[in-house]
Amino acid sequence: MSAIDTHPLITVCGATGAQGSSVAQYLLRDGRYRVRVFTRNVDSEKSQALKQQGAEVFSCDLGGIYQVTGALEGAYAVFGLTNFWEHGEETGVGQGKNLADVAKTACHQIDDIGAPRQWASKVRVEKYLHETGVPTTTYGTSL
Repeated sequence: MSAIDTHPLITVCGATGAQGSSVAQYLLRDGRYRVRVFTRNVDSEKSQALKQQGAEVFSCDLGGIYQVTGALEGAYAVFGLTNFWEHGEETGVGQGKNLADVAKTACHQIDDIGAPRQWASKVRVEKYLHETGVPTTTYGTSL
């Protein structure tokens, strides 16, 4: 087994966006983790740049439970981030619940970025994450 295989695998959602890409790049620079990034477009410029930095780029639509299951396979932790801007609150909640449900059996820890309280979908997912019983760290950010 090579040395890289012994490093915990951290999965990062939203890795081609502002928050997810900064988390992925930090983890890649840190060197203590293998990094898998989720994207809907593995061929995008941003996805390819992350791949060149050493990330495993994985095609994943968070709305598909089977895709999420495959994307989290072997993961130690997941940095969970959903995008409600494109598809609305209910879709964002569903995506967050998919992550939580799969991570409950697949991961040791879930990291979630909380949001200002007017983002009701984020609050609902945060509550659901805590109900799952999986160790969860929630970060409250400001704009």
